[in-house]
Amino acid sequence: MATTENTFTGDGSTTTFSFTFPYLEETHVKASLNGVVTTAYTFANATTLQFTTAPASGVAVRIYRETDEENLQSTFFAGSSIRAADLNDNATQSLYLVQEAKALAIAADASDVAAQAQTALNTANTAISTANAASTTANGIAATANTALTNSTNAVNTANTANSTANTANSTANTANSTANSALSTANSATSTANTALSTAQALNPTGMVIWVAMSSAPTGFIKANGAAVSRTTYSALFAAIGTTFGSGDGSTTFNVPDLRGEFIRGWDDGRGVDSGRSFGSFQADEFKSHTHQELYNTPSSGQDQAGSGSGDNDNTSSRQTGAAGGVETRPRNVALLACIKT
Repeated sequence: MATTENTFTGDGSTTTFSFTFPYLEETHVKASLNGVVTTAYTFANATTLQFTTAPASGVAVRIYRETDEENLQSTFFAGSSIRAADLNDNATQSLYLVQEAKALAIAADASDVAAQAQTALNTANTAISTANAASTTANGIAATANTALTNSTNAVNTANTANSTANTANSTANTANSTANSALSTANSATSTANTALSTAQALNPTGMVIWVAMSSAPTGFIKANGAAVSRTTYSALFAAIGTTFGSGDGSTTFNVPDLRGEFIRGWDDGRGVDSGRSFGSFQADEFKSHTHQELYNTPSSGQDQAGSGSGDNDNTSSRQTGAAGGVETRPRNVALLACIKT
């Protein structure tokens, strides 16, 4: 593809930039900095521009050709002399315009490409009309005009091909965008489903819930309810739920979880009056309800001293307490499981 522009990146010190494309007039050579057209430059030589101030580091420098599309390079009048150089300039002008249209077609969207291609086609048709008029006046120059026509037509065909390629690329991009949007929608739905599942799980297993498991270690999301002092930061949700009810740890960075090892659980009275005076989470030692056991026996005046087996008229009926019996605590039958608390 013909070169119609050169691009560079400013470094803050370089002021001269050489370009490689041909042009008809110096006024057709343009420059822009970060997309903004500038005229703060001069021609150091035929193929080098010198900027008044060095473009800053990282600035996109673009030197490009913008051939005049409003006026023919050479105009012929009735009776005027026809020169091959003038015809060549017109043909070159058409060729440059088509080259620039092709470059724009690749970089721009389909509508801009079509407009540029139409401009190139109109200019080419004008050049053809001029060449045909010149051919009537000077048959010797007809071959040059026909060559210019062929070149212009080829250039227009190339521009049309570029336009078609741009349309195809635009369609492909739209398809990719649609696919990406669909994937994003699916991902959002999956995220919503996961969040719903998480909320449901958290509702079914609230922080601070106590469970007993038939394992010797706590399952995921739980820790042992063994009275340990744990971090207020690591277990912030649990700290927010139970606070220092079961112990304040070191008073600043830790707190205690309930110690349920070897304990039976009793429902908190909460104002009912069955177990009044108890604060939530408080410990209660084992206890028998106050009671006595009575044993009846006889105290005979003579003879045997076993209860109810004496003889004589002076037997007296008395009572006494039984001796101690049992183990070290009062308990029902039970199975030892691990108490854990939800974090």
